[in-house]
Amino acid sequence: MKYDLELSSSSINTSFVEDVNRLGPFGNSNPLPIFLFKNLKIIKTLILDKKHISVILKSSTGRSIKAICFNCMISNVGKYLTTYKKNINVIAQIQENIWNNKKSTQLNIKDILI
Repeated sequence: MKYDLELSSSSINTSFVEDVNRLGPFGNSNPLPIFLFKNLKIIKTLILDKKHISVILKSSTGRSIKAICFNCMISNVGKYLTTYKKNINVIAQIQENIWNNKKSTQLNIKDILI
């Protein structure tokens, strides 16, 4: 899968998400940027609705980040997210998640590289 830029997980913060959102509106002719994040360890995995996978990833610097992979439970990506024990490289979009009136930054996983 093609990605636009390699980023460190330490780059992910509210200010960066706001900067990315300024590039919008996003759609067919202006897709949301896709980034590569290297050397992340899967810390926690949660299966949602038997089809989505929510994970907590940890970088080599110790920073944790939430991520989700939609409709991947029966894919190779889902298999690796639920069973792989070594570090992975994640290709993802950065998005703001709003749940129960709480905002947080999360990765929307598109693919992984092992």
